[in-house]
Amino acid sequence: MQPRDVPVIHTDTETEVALFLSLFGQLPYRRPDSDALNDRYRLWEVPGASHADVDLNTTTGVFELTGSTTLVTGCAHQGVPGVVDPNNFPFKYVLNGAFAALTAWVDAGVSPPRADRIQLTSTSPIAIARDALGNALGGLRTSFVDAPITTYSPTDTGPGFCVLFGYNIPFSDDTLDALYNNHGDYVHKVTQETDDLVQSRFWLETDGQVVKTEAAHANVP
Repeated sequence: MQPRDVPVIHTDTETEVALFLSLFGQLPYRRPDSDALNDRYRLWEVPGASHADVDLNTTTGVFELTGSTTLVTGCAHQGVPGVVDPNNFPFKYVLNGAFAALTAWVDAGVSPPRADRIQLTSTSPIAIARDALGNALGGLRTSFVDAPITTYSPTDTGPGFCVLFGYNIPFSDDTLDALYNNHGDYVHKVTQETDDLVQSRFWLETDGQVVKTEAAHANVP
């Protein structure tokens, strides 16, 4: 993403990071954030998110994207017990925040927040660094990976564009009990993370309220 005379917010899911590492062994698109007048740039990499957002998880949405419904029905983890396929990480919240931040940057000159890059291993080949639960480290952190209830995989295997959808594996009851003292503890952690994201302008307040409401009604732990 070379310098331009207009503001740019570059949003990437974990899928893009994984695929670039798989294909090239490096991330050539990465470059520093900038506030220079002729090079206003931000890169937000979102761990847990897949390239094809959960809102495309309908027959109509898939058909519009690919011209075929084999994308969902033929992926490797389709119908596997205990697995959610496609990945249900709601990337839209970050996109909504990015559009709002970009508008403020263009209209009022208000610089958007900066986010860390997704962490990589120092091994060869280079890969995404992951925590003990299997989720990516670093990047634009959200409550979905900082107060997690599932392990997110940004890619899947199978025909068509399965690689863009990913899947996730919900935690067992024992894992949830180990992570959270009780339901209130889980809701508190989600709320705290969500309020930080809204205050930092990565998420919109309306989206944050949806996340907190869903957490309050979730059967966790």
